[in-house]
Amino acid sequence: MKQTDQFTSSAFVVKFPLRPQAKDKIRVVVSTKIAKKAVARNRVRRLIKEAWRLSETSNLPQPHIYTKKTVVNLSFEEIKNEISKILKKINKTQ
Repeated sequence: MKQTDQFTSSAFVVKFPLRPQAKDKIRVVVSTKIAKKAVARNRVRRLIKEAWRLSETSNLPQPHIYTKKTVVNLSFEEIKNEISKILKKINKTQ
């Protein structure tokens, strides 16, 4: 995987930092254009972080995930499916 690769799905874009550090955590960006209320933005962040944690991603650096408008209406299972699709794309490039 190149350091500048980005992987997209219908719900979000996943990018990996150029210089990953050991202390890095997963970063999820949910803009106010996507969800006006902080409660909705935080819910989306929690769902994405949990779905990423439950997937087998221990060998990958922690990503930056940028959400799209469609993510607000997705359930946890749908978010897990989107993440698994992205992980398949990542594994194909390695």
